[in-house]
Amino acid sequence: MGAQVAFSVATGRDARGDGARAESDRGAERLDDAAAVAAVFNIVTRYANALGFAIPTDAEFDKAAGMMLKRGYA
Repeated sequence: MGAQVAFSVATGRDARGDGARAESDRGAERLDDAAAVAAVFNIVTRYANALGFAIPTDAEFDKAAGMMLKRGYA
């Protein structure tokens, strides 16, 4: 059996105390949020591909933009 080794990296922020840890926690939350957003985009893209959605042409985008400017987004 191989030995298991755990690594821990201490930074200058770790040495400064709770405020630094709180900033580190916010960084971890931001990373979690970014991973969640990426996962949602991945799922939406897979559904769009499976259902055969097509990307509009430039002319279709221009037409839709004109309608949105006249009527609004919602």
